[in-house]
Amino acid sequence: MREARIKDKIYLHQAIFLIAISRMMVPLTYAPLIKSEYANQDTWFIILISIPYTLIISLPLLYLSYKFSGMNLLEFTEIIMGKFLGRILAFVYGLVFLFYLVFYTGTFIEILESALYPNTPPCVNLSILILTTIYIVNKGLINIARLGEIVFPIVLFI
Repeated sequence: MREARIKDKIYLHQAIFLIAISRMMVPLTYAPLIKSEYANQDTWFIILISIPYTLIISLPLLYLSYKFSGMNLLEFTEIIMGKFLGRILAFVYGLVFLFYLVFYTGTFIEILESALYPNTPPCVNLSILILTTIYIVNKGLINIARLGEIVFPIVLFI
């Protein structure tokens, strides 16, 4: 049983690749839509410079999730900060995650409506996104993390 848990674990480098890929995808998907004549190749520099900044901000949460493996965010923040402050911190993290969820969902729907499916109602696109997310959560994020190991160097150097 323990060997199965070790195989189904997302390692630190896989989490870093997932964070870097998610940081790169929003500017890369919006870049063709923004027609700035002054940006040119500087857009790539900004994307690459922002990756270490995003990783630095994410490292404390990655470290704590590694140190308290098997616990969720609420459980290990209560251990570290106490019951009251731990719940407040977990609530703040929940709000941040909710903000990212709304932002990325809106970005996804906007790109689908403007570029790929202009005549499809937004509720259909949103339903497809929700069903895909439910499937990924059900099957596990580990396969996407493994794919990130392959995709990240390709996206970075091409």
